[in-house]
Amino acid sequence: GLIDVARARGRADPHARAQLGALHAAAWGLSAILEQAGREIDRDPDDDANAAHARALAARHLVERLCTDVLDRFGRATGPAPLAFDAEVARRHAELALYIRQCHGERDLESLVDAAEEAR
Repeated sequence: GLIDVARARGRADPHARAQLGALHAAAWGLSAILEQAGREIDRDPDDDANAAHARALAARHLVERLCTDVLDRFGRATGPAPLAFDAEVARRHAELALYIRQCHGERDLESLVDAAEEAR
């Protein structure tokens, strides 16, 4: 939702447009991660390769990084007005910040190494 808001409210200056380009790339990346994870699940629905845990940790890490980038670039693309004067946008921004705090950061990355080695 934030990326759509940024597209709709984005400013016309080159720097804001560059941020919109980065947001577009983030949206594509998020979609690609989820599509790839879905393809892998479809190929091995019973998780015979023991790859589900590693896949989930890798996807969560990548989504967290891209969502952090979205939060950062959103304000650069739109300026502060949507966050200050649009309660729905401010709510979406806060919800995304809360969502990414559910990632366990380095603990997940350490677990990812172990899970990836077990899936080999």
